[in-house]
Amino acid sequence: MRMLSFLSLIALLGVAVADELPPEIPGTGVATPKYDPNHGGWDSERLAEEASLQLNVLKDALETGSAGASLAAMVSEGFAGEALRPLTVSVFEDAVVDVRRASGGKSVRFEGKDGWVKAVQTLTDPLQAGQLHAKFKTIGVDVENDGAQLRFEIRLDGQSKDGKRLQVNAQWATRWQREGEQLEMTRFEITDYEEILTKRPHPQPLFADATGASLGQDPAFQQQLAYGIDHWLARLDTRTGIKVGGWNGLAIGDANGDGIEDLYVCQNGGLPNRLFLGRADGTAGDVAAAAGVDWLETSRGALWIDLDNDGDQDLIVAVSEGLLVHENDGGGRFQVRSAEVLPFAVPYSLAAADYDQDGDLDIFAACYDRRGHVDRNISLARPVPYHDANNGGRNALLRNEGGFRFSHQTKRVGLDEHNTRYSYAAAWADYDRDGDLDLYVANDFGRNNLYRQERQGDRIRFVDVAEEMGVLDIAAGMSAAWGDYDNDGLLDLYVSNMFSSAGNRIVTQGQFLANEDKATRALFLRHARGNSLFRNTGSGFDDVSIDAAVTQGRWAWGSAFADLNNDGWQDLVVANGFITQADTGDL
Repeated sequence: MRMLSFLSLIALLGVAVADELPPEIPGTGVATPKYDPNHGGWDSERLAEEASLQLNVLKDALETGSAGASLAAMVSEGFAGEALRPLTVSVFEDAVVDVRRASGGKSVRFEGKDGWVKAVQTLTDPLQAGQLHAKFKTIGVDVENDGAQLRFEIRLDGQSKDGKRLQVNAQWATRWQREGEQLEMTRFEITDYEEILTKRPHPQPLFADATGASLGQDPAFQQQLAYGIDHWLARLDTRTGIKVGGWNGLAIGDANGDGIEDLYVCQNGGLPNRLFLGRADGTAGDVAAAAGVDWLETSRGALWIDLDNDGDQDLIVAVSEGLLVHENDGGGRFQVRSAEVLPFAVPYSLAAADYDQDGDLDIFAACYDRRGHVDRNISLARPVPYHDANNGGRNALLRNEGGFRFSHQTKRVGLDEHNTRYSYAAAWADYDRDGDLDLYVANDFGRNNLYRQERQGDRIRFVDVAEEMGVLDIAAGMSAAWGDYDNDGLLDLYVSNMFSSAGNRIVTQGQFLANEDKATRALFLRHARGNSLFRNTGSGFDDVSIDAAVTQGRWAWGSAFADLNNDGWQDLVVANGFITQADTGDL
């Protein structure tokens, strides 16, 4: 197993102001404080917490198909509302699914406690009991004298009685009032509704998890990848510099030239990276040690590219100190030909392109932390300011000089402009169709970059035109993807961010940053909105995220355009999630 010196520090996922000390992060000895909604004047959070408890009653009723007294107790005697499944009209249909949205037609009204039970049954009646999974998130709270108005985001997935799959995406507007110690719902309205129904009986989701079938029999999977982060936090000694945080990437390529895709898996420090060679039967086995790529150093990203134009795919791995550049011998064995130290920052992801059009691929490393910027207890530097940080690590452009030699070109070509913004990912594309490649960089805690390439003879310069082109996307940038979603011949841009229900609730409250101006508060709210889709108009970009209904990517890390149903239109796939405990409440 290969290992560089461990320079990483203890992973701490985040610290907030606390009124009390909750349990520590497993294996770290570090407490993870949180706000107490019962103190500090946060009535909105206290009400949101109470309403969430009530929604758990509704969740149980939906998932079990039961409608007992506890469901009726959720609402007041004077309750009035509509069916949980309104009248719909089809907006998209193919051979597999029918997508329907609320028609806007007059909905049946339900009143009183019995009426609420019947309203719920409009959704549960077509479904098989025990075959529904429901999640709720409180995204808005307006406190009133005797109660509150609350807005919820809802996701349901279930199986109908005729064997079809049903998914519901909806938003609800509700009003609650207090009756003694009990918070009761008095009004219910659907403000947004969409359902996706399979056309044929289909008891399983349209996409099946094949991880176990492909990798499950391999010892590397059974002994390491099958376990979660909590397992390794309790077993890896973070005092040695091992960093455990879930920022590890994957790379897919043909390592041994047999025409079957292989998988390279980056891991936390102390655990060897894995190379799974694909087989014709769909399974894969780990050969990292024999291939010479089982690094023990914390690895965040990797990339398969042909660096020397010999027809096979070489491998670059982003480790804490920089980049390890491996030459492929053509049969799937690798030799380190170059170790490119990045002295100013820690690389998180890689993007390759022939930006200078000299016939070989160059490398852009998106970097997050400034080296030496973290103390011995914290893995992430503190962004300053949070909503528009500019104190992160410096990204790096490495020009391929041939023979596995590289030269640092970042400053020389102008990519040092706005280059300390906690970058997570980058994507190359000729968005302006002028014959050369431009670069979009997704940054955490604020503004993104769109570097337009400008040439004057042999001189190459990149200029940050993100604000001019309308793609600053001030949010928690995680990834970027280019694709022509509207088939107009121009490349559009999709950026992964974080949707935060808590952010949507809290930022709108008057006591949040009460002394800041409206523009700053609006930037914090923008951080919580979610993902962004920018339509290329030819002279700039329009933010069409809300109209296209693509903001809800949850805690989104990666995204990609792909024509999933072969209809000639680009669809979107979003990877999301983070470290959670058993009772996640996640969407």
